[in-house]
Amino acid sequence: MEARTHSESEARGIEHLAQAMIALRSTADVGTACSIAAGCAGRALEASGYRLLRLDRRSGALRLLDPAGIEMPYLSEEGGPVEWVVRQERAWFDDGRAETSREPLLWNEEPRALAALPLVASGALLGCLVLGFPAPRAFSPRDRQLAQTLADALALTLERAELHRLVDEERARRSDMERRVHSDEESSASLMSLVAHEIRTPLTAIKAYTETLRVTFDGYSRQGKQYVTLAIGCTGGKHRSVAMTEEIARQMREAGYDVGTVHRDLGRE
Repeated sequence: MEARTHSESEARGIEHLAQAMIALRSTADVGTACSIAAGCAGRALEASGYRLLRLDRRSGALRLLDPAGIEMPYLSEEGGPVEWVVRQERAWFDDGRAETSREPLLWNEEPRALAALPLVASGALLGCLVLGFPAPRAFSPRDRQLAQTLADALALTLERAELHRLVDEERARRSDMERRVHSDEESSASLMSLVAHEIRTPLTAIKAYTETLRVTFDGYSRQGKQYVTLAIGCTGGKHRSVAMTEEIARQMREAGYDVGTVHRDLGRE
């Protein structure tokens, strides 16, 4: 009779494990998947309740995950089972024979026995599954193995959710970068259009020509030359050459050069 009871218990454990694996594979929402899997773990071991804690790997803080997927901060009991599991990354089984505190902030009514299991995936601790029991109970090797197997399945689910979050963040970052690049390209195109327009204006063209003259004149000065004669003429009349000469002279004077101008044909109409 005892062998039959043990066999039935083992069959129920396998059934709950299968249900948990199906839920984890078929449910995209991490809160729902974890709730179903943790519930299967509780029923497989006949627990009165469970609590799922996720470890924030960036801050090291624990967050209590409810069935709706909502998280809230949780401060583990100092020296308690959760703190021990997080530090040791090993399972904690309390059969209830000793009077001790069992994370009272997690429960409306503190359990009489408790199992706390690390959630580890790819060598990283992702959280802790805590199972509470209404009465003291022993944990057989089969119970411990089943509990840890379910915890490992939960850890894979949390890892998958974390990877999805990282992928979403990377996509958002790339989208923002592409938006900025597009904006920069538009700004660059506008600037080039403005520069092209400015270069086409006569005064801007004269200024660019004057800058070139300054470089040339500085070179002559270093060679010891005392003066330079610059002649400007035009084929369509003398008005444009006079205007250009005066503008070049003005800009060169502002740059510190001693400039004199002579208009050969001015007044010979």
